[in-house]
Parts: sequence; C-alpha cells; structure tokens
Amino acid sequence: MSKETFLVYATAFYGVLVGVSYLRSAIAAGSRDGVREPLRHGDDRSDRARVERADEHRERVSPAARYVVSGTGFALTAAVLAHVITPAVAYALLCLAMAGRSLADQVLEERTPRRRSTIIGRSRRIDPVLLIWIVLTGASSLVLASWVIDGGYRAAAIIVALCVATMIFVAWRVASAPPLLFGTDLDAEEVVDRETRVLRTGNACFLTIAAVMLFIAFMGGQQGFTEHRFEVWTLQALCIILFVWARLYARRVVRTPLPS
Repeated sequence: MSKETFLVYATAFYGVLVGVSYLRSAIAAGSRDGVREPLRHGDDRSDRARVERADEHRERVSPAARYVVSGTGFALTAAVLAHVITPAVAYALLCLAMAGRSLADQVLEERTPRRRSTIIGRSRRIDPVLLIWIVLTGASSLVLASWVIDGGYRAAAIIVALCVATMIFVAWRVASAPPLLFGTDLDAEEVVDRETRVLRTGNACFLTIAAVMLFIAFMGGQQGFTEHRFEVWTLQALCIILFVWARLYARRVVRTPLPS
C-alpha cells in the first residue's frame, strides 16, 4: 500500500469514527436537555446522591455543536475518498471542528448560569494540577514547528496549530472560570464544579495532544513513521498518562466528604 493510499484510508476511518462518536453524543445531549427538578425534602441525602443530583443541574452541553462535528466528520470522509481534498487538509479541518465544539460547550455553560445560577467570586488561582496539564499540552505542541517549516504540509500544520492554540485557550478558560452554582445544594455543587473543571480541562488537554500525535502519525505515513516514531510514542504516552491522571483526580475530588 502506498503512502498516499494509507493516508486516505486512515483519515477516512478517523472521520467516520469521529462522526459516529459525536452523533451518539449529540443524541444523548439532546435527550438530557430539559427541566431540572430541584432537591426536595425527603430525597436521598447521601453524599453520592447529592453529588449526582447536583451534576444533573450543572450539566450544559451543546447538541447542535456535536451534530456539526458529526456532519463534518462524515462530509470530510466522503471528500477524502472522492479525492476532493487531501488527507492533511481534511484532518486539519476536523481538528478545527472539534476545537469549535469544545469552545461552544464552554460559552453555553458560561452564558446559561448567568440567568439561572449563583456565580461566586472568580477563582483567585488555578488548581496547580490543571496548570501542569496545560503547560504539558503547550510544550507537546511545539513538535508541530518542524511540520510548519515543511512546505508540503505547511497549510495543514498551521491549521492544526491554530486548533491547538484554541484548545489550550479553552483549557485555560475552563480551569480559571468562576465557580458556577445553582443554589440547590451548594456544598454538593461546589464538588461538582471542581469535578467538571478537572474533567473538561483534562479532556481539552488530552484532545489537543492526541490531535498533534495523530497528525504526525497520519502525515508521516508508513515510510515516514520510522523517522517520527519517537515523537509519536512520546505523545502517545502523554495521552495515556493525562487520560488516567484526569480521571483519578476527578474521582478524588468527587469523593470529598460533604457537610451534613
């Protein structure tokens, strides 16, 4: 199989994967959208139940943005298979769509609570753990510099670099955002706020590093993979570490004992 054919099929497969994943996410997000019942006297008052109920009140996601990413994934898959656009450009545009989805979720969450929730003073400092994730993400993106210099992939690399900058901005904005509380059970909602902040920052950083890794792996092709294998393996290890770290840290946060 030639390098060009490999790139076409690899990008098409990734496009379908993203399309299906975001379609399922959009349908699930739409089904959860609705009236959120307040905590009633006599409801289960265990810590777990309070946190789960607070999480239902907190969650705000954009189904429309997810449908857009899903449609973009399927459309780019068809375009690549029809040789209308190159795999490099298709992959870069898919990264841009995913970055836009993350930003849409953040904007929706910041706007909705202003009408329906209590905003308690802006955080004076960012959680050091989240700051470490953001710094690692920024450092890992520096490997794109060599691809920007390469004339053959410069346009796609620049677009991916812009996506990376957008995702880092999203991660920073989420990590430094003010606590958003709906006033139903403030103690539980503070825990959910921290958990949401951890997971969304971690996901933004994970997606950014994964995008850089896949760009290098896809654009390197079969022959070029040997030359770039150290970069790919390093970024892959960072992705795994960050994914596990974020979830363990979120689990630790959500297990914080609540006042009675």
